Amino acid sequence: MRKMRRSSSVLLAAVVAIAISLLNVGPAGATARTSSDVTAAATGFDEVVNANSAFCMTVLGNATANGSKVAQAQCKADPGQKWVLIAYSDASSRWNLYNPNSGKCLDTSWNRDRAQLYIWTCSGLPSSNTNQLFWALASGSYITIRPNWNVSKCVGVAGGSLVTHTAIVFADCDNSYGQKWYFWAV
Repeated sequence: MRKMRRSSSVLLAAVVAIAISLLNVGPAGATARTSSDVTAAATGFDEVVNANSAFCMTVLGNATANGSKVAQAQCKADPGQKWVLIAYSDASSRWNLYNPNSGKCLDTSWNRDRAQLYIWTCSGLPSSNTNQLFWALASGSYITIRPNWNVSKCVGVAGGSLVTHTAIVFADCDNSYGQKWYFWAV
């Protein structure tokens, strides 16, 4: 039974990944950004969509307090799912992921594997706080998001889960679809 359930989830993940890549499917009313568009993405709102689950990076409960957790959830254009990519001013291809609903930045200050990401007050915009800077790197037709302080780590869904409200974490990069993202202009 357990083996069958695991096989079903692997099959579902494969089907979702194929549908996204072949059909270029995204949230209603959204336009896919290509990896080359990332450099032009400093204006407008984006939903950050996981390539494995097709769920959006979400501030849970549309919360606004420092330390509010970030997880994946069904894309519904909620305020907690909108992000603005703000280029860091040193032309290094580093970005802040700013949530305008909360007025806060995505943050990674717990420097340990599988630590859940959360939002925290930005130290200016663009924020020079190294815990709030990310590399957004092209990875085929996807984007890999890596924390500024360790480019061997990748932002992804814990365990590559297909379950809503699963934590967004950083861990060693493993080239899995759970660590690949699309930026959808909304």
